[in-house]
Amino acid sequence: MIQSVLNRLRQVQRRSILIESLSFVGVYAALLFLMPPESPLRPLIENLAVLASSLTGALLIFFSLPGLAASARPAWLLLGLALLGFLASDLARTFYLFLPVGEQPFFSLADVFNLSAYLLAGLALLGYPFEGRYAPTRFRFLLDAVISAGVVLTLGWLLLARAALASPLDRLTVLALAIYPLADLLLLAILVNLALTGSMPRVAASFLGGGLTVFALSDYAHSSLALMGGFRAGTLLSLGWVCGALLLGLGAVFERASGGSAASPLTTPAPSSRRPRPTR
Repeated sequence: MIQSVLNRLRQVQRRSILIESLSFVGVYAALLFLMPPESPLRPLIENLAVLASSLTGALLIFFSLPGLAASARPAWLLLGLALLGFLASDLARTFYLFLPVGEQPFFSLADVFNLSAYLLAGLALLGYPFEGRYAPTRFRFLLDAVISAGVVLTLGWLLLARAALASPLDRLTVLALAIYPLADLLLLAILVNLALTGSMPRVAASFLGGGLTVFALSDYAHSSLALMGGFRAGTLLSLGWVCGALLLGLGAVFERASGGSAASPLTTPAPSSRRPRPTR
């Protein structure tokens, strides 16, 4: 009975975190919808919202670490540090708004933090432990991840190629803009291969996949518009960055609540229906 009460409390906690996250996103979307399109406060509000979501996602991961399986904690720690990298990048961009200068250079301090965060996230996914009984070897996983990553990177570049080649910007700026959606697709390819091994709980993999997907959508929209010279800060396309960080943090919360069980047929043998043979 005590265990049932504890499970119910955990369920309430997960629901409250999810409701609070949805409320935050709703308030942010409402602010963007109600503010005048030319308001100078829109970029600042966007940066503050992304900053708050990155910090919240990182804290959700760090608070969940003690309840996660010991073998999975290093990977989730790296994901939490990756969110802190995104937070540092947004801090740099927010500080840059108050400087009396023009547009940011093609490769700023914010880009350094962002790329470092992507590197940490990639290491986290590649280092997630294989605990499944029938999971493929790590070499097979890495081989599948490399093949699928090559495919999605090629498709991603083809989607951006037209805008990149027609862009009036210099080649280095085009490269800096194109790298973010491609990095998102690379992480998604690794996560899909990881989910197919059955090592990560399905609910956690779903939240991570959702977070990386909305990151990719916002980054693709931002890169495409920026390449064509039509990007404007403080629009609804930033919802992907806000929601993505929260979804990554919720992945750790729900993996902790699931007890680290993958609940996959790849890792859970089916119970036998035959009676045990009597011993002499």
